[in-house]
Amino acid sequence: MMGKLCHYNFMSQEETVIHELSEEYIPGVWLSFENMIYAAVGDRKVVMVAPPYRTEDQQNIAYDRSHNSITCESSQVMMQEDTVILFNLDPPRELEQDLPRLASPIYSLQASTQIKKRFEGVRFPPFSVPFDFDGNKVLWMEWRSQGQRVLNSFALSPNSRIYPIAEFSNKYGKVSFARFLEDRVVFVHNFRHIKTLEVATGTEKSYLGRQRGDIVCLKVVKFQKPKFQASPNIVDGRVDQARLENSDIELEPNGENEHFKTLILSADTEGCLCIWEGEKLAEVIRVSHLPQLTPEYQSKQYFSMGYPYTINSFGSRIAVSTDFGILVIRSKYLEHLELNS
Repeated sequence: MMGKLCHYNFMSQEETVIHELSEEYIPGVWLSFENMIYAAVGDRKVVMVAPPYRTEDQQNIAYDRSHNSITCESSQVMMQEDTVILFNLDPPRELEQDLPRLASPIYSLQASTQIKKRFEGVRFPPFSVPFDFDGNKVLWMEWRSQGQRVLNSFALSPNSRIYPIAEFSNKYGKVSFARFLEDRVVFVHNFRHIKTLEVATGTEKSYLGRQRGDIVCLKVVKFQKPKFQASPNIVDGRVDQARLENSDIELEPNGENEHFKTLILSADTEGCLCIWEGEKLAEVIRVSHLPQLTPEYQSKQYFSMGYPYTINSFGSRIAVSTDFGILVIRSKYLEHLELNS
């Protein structure tokens, strides 16, 4: 399967191709603050490469597990910063006698330190969907009989056990894009509704809102929080009121001492990118309204092919994968937070 690994410098507007053709798909990539690139290449290895990103300088770290066609077919790879985990789904019941038990252990690799670990005591049934990995815990949905589903968590620590968070009946409807959110889990209900539930009790805690189209990607991000939030008309803060118009921003005093704000990013089939903070909608960016795009590209459908889209942010920029490539947009709300940091 083809997989290209590239680096783009916004200052020089130069693109560097690091991996032109990968032997397997690339399920995760992370750029550290030191500009070191870490990329998971299928279930074979993790690639590390430092500036100036020459192919001959890259370092490959293999997993402590044999690679063959059987394990490759059922392998699941998840990545959080420079830590990658690897595990397998159990074979379907009709093949259990022919295939070995593959689901345990979970292999963990921290690429920057090259520390490798394995965690026993967990199995992933054939109809399981991995949702999230936050560096310490794994979140996945397990399908059972008659449409019953269980949302499970497993901590990567010695003697850990599977922790069932919540159960959903067939009548509850579609559950997707579940992500860890501190002591809660945020998820999408019936394609368009964003909700949270408490990990401790499994009960729904809040309803964030509804998007106009079907949600195609969702991510929980940490934004470095300013010491205070200035009002939009403050002179020293250099906040331009005109740039904040129509952005649905509520500016409130902030006396908290935490270093980060926890935000939720999402995108839908109507081309709407949303930023959620707490239990409110902070900003909506409509791709069709971006003045930088020509009328031809404003009218296109950016999320119609059904790809596994991804969304992320750094500073005031939001990057989202689309049918036409990666779209990078400057957020007025994130820019406001950045100006006040």
